[in-house]
Amino acid sequence: MRLAGTAVADESLANEKGTGSEEADADAGAALAADALRSRFAETAYFNAALRTDARGEVTMEFTLPEALTSWSFTALGHTRQMDYGRLDTLIVARKMLMATAALPRYVRTGDRVTLPVSVQNLAGSPVSGTLTAEVLDAATGRRLLRQRLPFADVAPQGTQTFHFTVDVPQTTALDCRFLAEGDAFSDGEAHLLPVLADAVETVRSVAFTLDSDRPLTLRLDTLWRGSKGADNARLMVETSANPLWYAVASLPALTQGEATSATEWARRYYAVTLAARMVRDMPALATAFDAPTAEATSPLLRNDDVRAILEAETPWAARLDSEAQRREAMQRLFDDGAIAATQATAVERLLALQTAEGGWSWYPGMPANAHITAEVAVLLARLYHLTGDATLRRSRDRAMTWLAAEMAREVKARKAAKSEAPLGMTALRYLYARALMGQKPDADARYLMACAQRRPLATSLHEKAMLAVVMARSGEQTEAATLCRSLLEHTVTAPAMGRWFDSRRAPLTRESYRIPTQTAAIEALMLVGGDDNRRAADEMRRWLMQAKRTQHWQGSTATADAVYALLAQPESRQRLKADGDTAVVYHTLLRGRRILDANDAASALAPQTVGYTCRQWMGDTATTATSLTLRRAGSKTPAWGSVTARFTTPVA
Repeated sequence: MRLAGTAVADESLANEKGTGSEEADADAGAALAADALRSRFAETAYFNAALRTDARGEVTMEFTLPEALTSWSFTALGHTRQMDYGRLDTLIVARKMLMATAALPRYVRTGDRVTLPVSVQNLAGSPVSGTLTAEVLDAATGRRLLRQRLPFADVAPQGTQTFHFTVDVPQTTALDCRFLAEGDAFSDGEAHLLPVLADAVETVRSVAFTLDSDRPLTLRLDTLWRGSKGADNARLMVETSANPLWYAVASLPALTQGEATSATEWARRYYAVTLAARMVRDMPALATAFDAPTAEATSPLLRNDDVRAILEAETPWAARLDSEAQRREAMQRLFDDGAIAATQATAVERLLALQTAEGGWSWYPGMPANAHITAEVAVLLARLYHLTGDATLRRSRDRAMTWLAAEMAREVKARKAAKSEAPLGMTALRYLYARALMGQKPDADARYLMACAQRRPLATSLHEKAMLAVVMARSGEQTEAATLCRSLLEHTVTAPAMGRWFDSRRAPLTRESYRIPTQTAAIEALMLVGGDDNRRAADEMRRWLMQAKRTQHWQGSTATADAVYALLAQPESRQRLKADGDTAVVYHTLLRGRRILDANDAASALAPQTVGYTCRQWMGDTATTATSLTLRRAGSKTPAWGSVTARFTTPVA
């Protein structure tokens, strides 16, 4: 087997002959032609992983090198069907007899005075004389900022001469830098885009608020503009969400993203898309609610990957909407009928493949059935049936519960034999919870496990206690469930804006969930036990859960699944998703002292469907001189979220 390759430089590299000095002098006032200069400096010249040899065992490849004058590493690896292989490593050198090379900084800032070094290198066998022309343009407008010609004389063979050009950087996005060296017989040149960053720093100050129904809220604004004297680009923005419950639904895409391989990952994915399918069936407008045109960058500057990367990295506020656009696209895919059907079919196929013949689910393919994994998948499927009535995997779920019952019977036997007083594990609690959620009455083993869970309350975490309260309530043990709920509430704290949450080390705290599983289990228990006080406490805990979503993306899959279930488990919550988006109204009044600068009427205050998101902005003096903002909510009993944000830019010190 033979490997043969040929690299062909393009015409701008291959053509060594340049224009003579007399022609250059005659055209001294004209702009340097960008297409005559080297400007493509990709770091990878060629890659092909599917080359095949001909009848003689040879491979011929042709490619055009980028325009960087440098050494290129060439590596070729070939193998036969019997895995005999050969490898070729060599260097390809791209060079010209006369080379002009610019050493530019990564970026500059508006107002800088920058010196650009350019080296002229002679690889010919005799001294070279000629001129070096430098031209710098404003890339946005084409305005010439610099044009200078400097002579070079008798550059020795293999010698280098360096020149420096100074330019003042204006307010723009990039500089178009062009350099051309012309000798007696040869010429070479480069063209580069040099990113220009703003000489200003953006300051963002924000005040978040929670707006209760029919209770006006007045916010001071003068404190937001402290230190903004002489600032530019001043903008005041008030954002409100009339139906914040929708932000919990917006967490569902987190369950469908990334690569799924385990049974729990596929179960969560099936949970999310099936819940989305039910929502689309109940609210057809969801199929188009998240549609938004995607604005492609039309600026030729942003088509340059290097320039775009630098501008986005150094000026993050220029791309602050990217993550929001990505989340909108994820929601759009989630509620797409075709995507839902495809994901459901794949998830069902994977879950059936991961279920063993005995009925238990294995964690990953090829592993034996695992009680913990089986209990977690069974709980998700039971919750999904409770929310949507979906029975696609009901037979698989029932087989899993039968297998779990056998596993629990062995655990009960072992506990009795050892007279164990050890706390009940989470796997057994999940088994009891799934039974209760499916409406199965406790059998002898289940009652024994329930009794074990109550023996050592101080050794039980609040999460386990909340799950046990749900099991007791659904099993008809209302007295025991009420006692557990009272104990849970003793470990909570409240605040009017934040609601009610656990402030105890016995509520498991993890990096991903921040006690969310404990919170969601407690909400379910309080609603099942009932009573005005418990329902009020559950509402307060839902408020904290939504406030937690306000500041977290809930990237943890378990936390997301638990929270969505807690917020949507009650029928009135699911009805609210449909109703509030059409009826909720948020009014605002912008004031300067007692003078009204701006206010909205009922027509402009009506919120759109779903999240009920509205946004109002004020610019310039209207923004900076406003002293207060009064907000009022009408048309809904649920609280609204919002924030007031001031943005302005100040010069870099």
